[in-house]
Amino acid sequence: MFRPTRRRVLASLGAISASVLLAGHTPYRQWAVLRQRFLLIHTNREDLGTDTLGERIAAVLAERLPSSRARVVRGPDNYRIGGLLSTEQADVAVLSRAVALALARREPPFAELPPTEVRVLAESARYQLVCRDSFPRHHGYLVAEALAADAAALGIVIPDRAGSTADPEGALPTHVGALAFLRGEPLEPPA
Repeated sequence: MFRPTRRRVLASLGAISASVLLAGHTPYRQWAVLRQRFLLIHTNREDLGTDTLGERIAAVLAERLPSSRARVVRGPDNYRIGGLLSTEQADVAVLSRAVALALARREPPFAELPPTEVRVLAESARYQLVCRDSFPRHHGYLVAEALAADAAALGIVIPDRAGSTADPEGALPTHVGALAFLRGEPLEPPA
């Protein structure tokens, strides 16, 4: 009869623990690869309006800017999406205006998240396509250019609001790349 020694038991437990830890990191690496290959537009399962607008925006980007490989990714709630944006695990999301402003101001439910400088790429009466301030200028320009061609059909506009913080009335600033497109500046090559 085989009787495992203490050394073999510990070695087996160590191997199992290592495989669990390594497997835990694999999805994050896969997620990072996805973010590099696709423009992931985060929407909220609890607010179907974000999902509807996100799907329409992704369809326009897929047609007009096929290299973006735009896709919608549905998050369970606003807090999760805010967390992804604030920790630089997400670049772009469709949020209601109130939620985007709360995220930018670190108001509940986002008070415990790291500061997040949110910028607008496009907006409708109720929703905003937002990104982090660090979203590349070149990408913001191309997204705004692609969306502007179908803005009326989408019911969106690219706002002309410069600045670094929300104005007193709660309007978030427009991303620098979207502003450059809107103002007719030339597209600068990526850095």
